[in-house]
Amino acid sequence: MEKAATIEVSPVEDTIKMWANSVQGPDDLRRRLESAHLLILPRKGHSDRPNLVYFPSGTENLHRFAEKTASRKISIEVCSSDEQYVELSLYADIFELGLFIVQYVTAELAIAILAEYIKYKVLGEDEADIEVHAEFIVDDAEAKTSHRFSYRGPADKFESTYTDALEAYSKSRTQSLEKVRPVSKDKHRKSRRGRK
Repeated sequence: MEKAATIEVSPVEDTIKMWANSVQGPDDLRRRLESAHLLILPRKGHSDRPNLVYFPSGTENLHRFAEKTASRKISIEVCSSDEQYVELSLYADIFELGLFIVQYVTAELAIAILAEYIKYKVLGEDEADIEVHAEFIVDDAEAKTSHRFSYRGPADKFESTYTDALEAYSKSRTQSLEKVRPVSKDKHRKSRRGRK
């Protein structure tokens, strides 16, 4: 039986700037993080260690792969100082990709890069049998909003499920922005002339 892919979308307060400023480290590190298109974020709390801040095991490899694949099209950073960075091995039967925050304008490219990473990691295995967990926060500066997209499902449905969810978000975003944009004076004059 084929495993179902689910994606939940919810509004959040997070922004890239907020996450960048949460890192303890030199100012130049925070500036670099703040200007990134994609940040790999830490998780907080694990079983009996509620204050543990960590990244899933393999995050450094993911970062190197993503940077190489992006080929300078987008900037990708790990949201941590070297001193704070900790990796933790999680459940062996689940591919925990991680938590990310991405600028809206580069979200689809970021998803494509991470889909390539999944294919690279599961090479030779049946992607339909591998369960992936991932969370993306889309920081939409123009719309002044952020949304979390939480995915659970087979590796082979990761990219298409995220792409569909982003397309649906883009349509509703466009409609919302059109409602709040003021009508220019020229357009207003033309519409009044047209009524005469």
